[in-house]
Amino acid sequence: MNISKIQIIIVLFIIGKYYNIAKSIVTPFEKSKQKYSSNQCILKQTIVETMSHREILLKLYEAADKCYMKVYALRCIRLTNYCPYLINIPHGPNGYTPFHKVCFHGNTCLIEYMLAKGANPFLTTHTGENAICMALYFFLNHSNNNDFTCLDILCETGCHLDISNIHYDIFLKAALNNHNKLLAEWILVHNKITRLSRSYSEP
Repeated sequence: MNISKIQIIIVLFIIGKYYNIAKSIVTPFEKSKQKYSSNQCILKQTIVETMSHREILLKLYEAADKCYMKVYALRCIRLTNYCPYLINIPHGPNGYTPFHKVCFHGNTCLIEYMLAKGANPFLTTHTGENAICMALYFFLNHSNNNDFTCLDILCETGCHLDISNIHYDIFLKAALNNHNKLLAEWILVHNKITRLSRSYSEP
């Protein structure tokens, strides 16, 4: 009986050993798949490295303009990581930067990522609109979205829309006309003068 137990243990040990060896063997198909995936990554990086800065800016601007789609959001991250300073370069007749476009689409993750990479929320378009203004457009166009996290993030950087700004009344009236009370409240509560008066009232 004891010999049978020992034999069983030996057989199980051999089976386990064989299973681990078989598991570690990479089939030709898997090798090919891994090689293809690796080559794709190298190819994408090579394409980026061989492009001029203007070409990269155009690609980044296009990706930022379509960042509501996952494939373009990922492209934004890749290009921003490669040339972070391009996120503050204006492009086109309106003077929008790639960061402005990301704010316009209310992409909170990309806003945080670009800020970490040096995005300047204080830069304005040719009409004087800063990053907060661009993000407000998103909520005016999507009145059902009440997650103002991206606005709060921009506000924390010191970027505000104060009551003396010509765009303050424009956005406040637009929010009220759209019956977007929550957005109107956010604009009223977060304007720079209100925030300053609150800090002065503290003991």
